[in-house]
Amino acid sequence: MSDTLLSVPARARVMFRCESNRKRLYVGASFAVGLSLREELLSSRGFSDPTARFLVELDRKVDAVLSLLRQNTLQKSFPYEGRALRLGVPGFSLVCDFPLAEGQVLEVLLFLGDAQELIVSALAKVETEIAVCTPDDAREALSLSSGERSYELSFLEMDEEDREGLIRHVFVEERRRIRRSRFPAD
Repeated sequence: MSDTLLSVPARARVMFRCESNRKRLYVGASFAVGLSLREELLSSRGFSDPTARFLVELDRKVDAVLSLLRQNTLQKSFPYEGRALRLGVPGFSLVCDFPLAEGQVLEVLLFLGDAQELIVSALAKVETEIAVCTPDDAREALSLSSGERSYELSFLEMDEEDREGLIRHVFVEERRRIRRSRFPAD
């Protein structure tokens, strides 16, 4: 996946399961609705700015707690974990210690946001293996631990709400990246 506006470095946790029948267990994260309600609250003049900011921050914290509870429940259905190195609309790079085969279909849950409170669910196909890390090259640029593997995955199926949330997240991360490159921290 190239370094474009539709692909950004990611800090997303990934839970997945192998799916041979291409049927999804998890559907329906109300990703876009929560973000738009927060934006609407901040832009409304029904509350003073400090009150609106407080309510939005409280809402984010409640989302984070609910996400942690949801993640604990989901671990039974999604036994494998990894992390996304790059994330884009067409797919993502997955690092995990579970061996995957080209063409294998996975149901993936991507936990996005600063507190990983936003979940994107999709079916994804393993396109290719990027690298396997051995103990000798554990400090490689991909920052893989010993035994971890890196794969390119493409999205096969995703609900429209999840796609919109993913696009929004990618653009937010791209804006942050551009801001940091223009105004590096001292």
